[in-house]
Amino acid sequence: MFGLGKKVEIEVPDGRGGTIKVKVWETQFDQWVAEGKEIKKVEGFKAHISDPVKGHYEENWVIGEQISKEDYDNFRDGNGEIYVWVIYEGGEPNINFVRKEMWDKED
Repeated sequence: MFGLGKKVEIEVPDGRGGTIKVKVWETQFDQWVAEGKEIKKVEGFKAHISDPVKGHYEENWVIGEQISKEDYDNFRDGNGEIYVWVIYEGGEPNINFVRKEMWDKED
């Protein structure tokens, strides 16, 4: 629709004690915040991580905090997600970004 601005992703209660992520118009989000509703705006993107010590897990990362914009632009998949292998050298963890195709070969 014309004039509604952009969509933002928020977390809302799922009715079972958890939350789900949905996209709403930014104007609607701003209105709900002005009304005092507690709504969490989702920032960042999903990082899939494979760590030989911690196993496979996911985290929400933000550009400029856990990853540079350049690395994000170079390694993100079509959904804007990143894939990371943690490799230990001398007992210290080092992160290595991999393309989704490489990640999929790991399984």
